[in-house]
Amino acid sequence: MSSLVISHDLPYKFFEYPELRTWINYLCPYAIMISRNTVKADIGRMYMKEKIILKELIASIPSRICLTSDLWTSINIEGFISLTSHFVDLNRKLNTKLLNFCHMPPPYTGFELSKKINDFLQNWGLEKKMFSMTLDNASANDVLQKTLKRQLIL
Repeated sequence: MSSLVISHDLPYKFFEYPELRTWINYLCPYAIMISRNTVKADIGRMYMKEKIILKELIASIPSRICLTSDLWTSINIEGFISLTSHFVDLNRKLNTKLLNFCHMPPPYTGFELSKKINDFLQNWGLEKKMFSMTLDNASANDVLQKTLKRQLIL
């Protein structure tokens, strides 16, 4: 059920729609339907398993990793930040993996951005494996890269 939600971008509450429950009950009267909370918990467990696999893959490569970070505002004025990794695995295949995508509350200062990205790096164990980071030309990124450089050198 969780794979269905992920692959078709369905809302968690999909399995609580009365029409779906009626149809499934018609097909199999003994079926026990799951709730949106169960689906959410299952997807969270799937995410954690995949994150562990990706962490192990990243830890196993001998080379360094290039990163890209971007910050943008959605249509409803909510800020988001992402961190994407680019690396060559042991089979010499280029991999691009989205490591983090999360809400970024204001202020969008270089210092706050560097704190957030440093937290991402610490969480993934990349603080000593980073080769380069690509950022856009926003003025806050000048402070971000200087602050992050100081944090990573220490």
